[in-house]
Amino acid sequence: MAVMLYLATSPKTYNANVEQPGPFSQVGDKRIGKRSWQSFTGDIFNHHPSVFYLFEPYQTVERLHGSVAPFNRDYQDKSFQWMQGVFQCKFVSPKHANDLQHYYRKVQGMRRSRETQASVALSSPPFCHFNTSDPRWNLKDACPEPFDQKMLEKVCEKKYNMTVVKALMGRMPNNSIEQLINVCDSSKEFDCKLLFLVRDPRGIFVIFA
Repeated sequence: MAVMLYLATSPKTYNANVEQPGPFSQVGDKRIGKRSWQSFTGDIFNHHPSVFYLFEPYQTVERLHGSVAPFNRDYQDKSFQWMQGVFQCKFVSPKHANDLQHYYRKVQGMRRSRETQASVALSSPPFCHFNTSDPRWNLKDACPEPFDQKMLEKVCEKKYNMTVVKALMGRMPNNSIEQLINVCDSSKEFDCKLLFLVRDPRGIFVIFA
């Protein structure tokens, strides 16, 4: 299984000396509007028919294990197990599979829009009756049945050639990519590639305003 790790920095402070952008980002392509280049890049992977894409899967560990801090030892162990499983299309437990269903297909309880958060792979056949590009698609009618862990693992392994995950540095243990590198080195079943996107904070200020 080929694995692409799409990493992004997460600026925590804003420099008041930097000129603030207007309604549209003044950095990069103005057609993107308030969405940053990291979201735009994620969309490219998400809509590729051969890619199983997950938006910030470290959030699953936070939700299932009480939002433990990135410097917490338990968080490190649980996130290692989870990310290693994601890379191998082995999703650890029914609770983990159910979390993907709620937050990456139904997009429940999230501040972000479905456009940003939802996985196209989890919203397409065989999980749903129609592709998301089909005018007949809507969540209620097109995806009425839940999926289980076994089905999720089978489809991920058989239908998709590559798994792509977006991960923020701020959610990684110790705010470092060291764990992901160790996960990549832990098995010969997957071949990892890293895409590290360093964002210009001027162009994303409107997202956090």
